Amino acid sequence: LAVEKREGVPPIDLKWLEDDSRTSQEVFKRIKGIYGFGDFAAHNVCQLLGHFDSFPYDSETVRHFKEHHRVTKRLKMNDLAKLAAKHYSRYAPYQFLAYWYELWKGYE
Repeated sequence: LAVEKREGVPPIDLKWLEDDSRTSQEVFKRIKGIYGFGDFAAHNVCQLLGHFDSFPYDSETVRHFKEHHRVTKRLKMNDLAKLAAKHYSRYAPYQFLAYWYELWKGYE
C-alpha cells in the first residue's frame, strides 16, 4: 500500500486508514478504491488493520462450513457470506477472529 504510486492518482493516506475512528465500511471502501484490490483483498487488509468484523469469505470458508457446520448443499458465495455472517454475528466485533480460531482448531 505504501508504494502505490501512479501518475494522476493521489498517494494513499496510511494515517487515514490506521485511524481508529474509521469504521470497517469506510476503510473497506477506501481500500477497494485502490487499483487491483477486490473484495477479498480489501477484507484482508481491513482485518490486518484491526477491523475483525470484516470477513474475507473464500473457498476455505466453503470447506470449513461443509466439514464443521454440516452444510451439505452447494452454496453461492453470497449465500455463504450470509450464512457465515449470521453464524459469527454473536462474536461481534470479532467475527473474523472467531472464524480463524475455528479454522486453526480444526486443523490437525
